[in-house]
Amino acid sequence: LLPPRKPTTVPADTSPGPGTPISHLTHQWLTLYNRGKKVYPAIAAAASANFWYLAWALRDTQQHRACCYGLAAAATMGIMPFTLLAMKKVNDKLAAHATRDDAALAKGKEAMKLNEAELATREREDIDALDLLRRWCGLNLVRGMLPLVGAVIGVYATIFA
Repeated sequence: LLPPRKPTTVPADTSPGPGTPISHLTHQWLTLYNRGKKVYPAIAAAASANFWYLAWALRDTQQHRACCYGLAAAATMGIMPFTLLAMKKVNDKLAAHATRDDAALAKGKEAMKLNEAELATREREDIDALDLLRRWCGLNLVRGMLPLVGAVIGVYATIFA
C-alpha cells in the first residue's frame, strides 16, 4: 500500500520505486476478492456442516459438547453474514474503483482523456480507495478470525468438553 515514489531522475527502463498505482492495487484486490468469494464460502460451509453434524449426533448424550460444536459451526459460518453486513459497502466501493476505467478502455484511448477537474476527482478517489483498502484489511482480519475461533472451539469440544 505504499504510494508510488516520484523521483526526479529515473532511467527510462527502471520501475519508479516502491509502491504501486492505486488503480492497480484495486484491480489486484478485485481479482483476489472474486476468487475468494467463489472458494471460501464453500470451505466454510463444509467445515460448518461437519460441526453441525457433530452437534446433532451428540445432542442427546453429550449436550455440552454438542453446544460447543454448534457454536463452532456458527462462528465458522459467520464469514458470510459478516461479509454481507460489515464489508459490503467497502467491497462495493473498491470494486467500483477497480472497474472505473473499464468502459473507457473498451472504447479506446481517446475516451481516456481527462480534463483538470476530472484528474483532481480521480486523485481524491485514489486517496479514498487507499483508505478503503486499509479498512478492508482490518475487516478482513476480523472476518478471517471467525473460522479460527470456530476451529478453536471445535478443538476444545473434541479434547476438553
